[in-house]
Amino acid sequence: MKIGEAAKKAGISPGNIRFYEKKGLLKPAREESSSYRNYTEEDVDRLKRILILRKTDLSVENISLLLDGKEDPGFLLKKQEEMLENQMRELEGSLLLCRKLGQEKDLLKADPEKYLQFIQKEEQEGRRFSPAEELLGELSDFTAECYGGSGWFTAVFGSWADLVKLILGAGLWLFFLYMAAVRFMEEPASVSHIVFWTGLFLAYNLSFLKYWAGKRRTTQ
Repeated sequence: MKIGEAAKKAGISPGNIRFYEKKGLLKPAREESSSYRNYTEEDVDRLKRILILRKTDLSVENISLLLDGKEDPGFLLKKQEEMLENQMRELEGSLLLCRKLGQEKDLLKADPEKYLQFIQKEEQEGRRFSPAEELLGELSDFTAECYGGSGWFTAVFGSWADLVKLILGAGLWLFFLYMAAVRFMEEPASVSHIVFWTGLFLAYNLSFLKYWAGKRRTTQ
């Protein structure tokens, strides 16, 4: 059967089938006369198994090892279960905090110490919270150091410091955009990928805009 029919039977897109072939998860036979791929019922069955395993958020590499008998399925799935449980615990803590904050009549006037103590208490009891703010905080600190108007940067580049900062900032943006584009082309984007790359891009955007606004104020 052709790729369109195989995709319909497996319940996935032809693009996903091509992706799985590229990653070595599927190796359909080719017709000698035309070199077209000829998908069998066994290929469709394998595609369905791939789809099921992808729904557990297993990586393509681990699925390949599992289906080819190179890794113990029980071991891989146990590791995946533990990872998902860790993610659930993080979401559980963040969800509980979100509910508590939502009960405030005026969130902007709420006592931050009250919630910091709540978070500390919950973490001591084993509950976990999303670490996203730590990542963005570190990125903001790093960007602030790069964009700082004094210190070794100015000492090294002198009057060219501001121009060099802008060039480096643009280079960082292009690098992260390139990495994100490559990642999404290699594999269908998951929610975690989108959140990570979007957060990374926004962190640098906000830092740069803050720097640029500060520069405009100083020149006015």
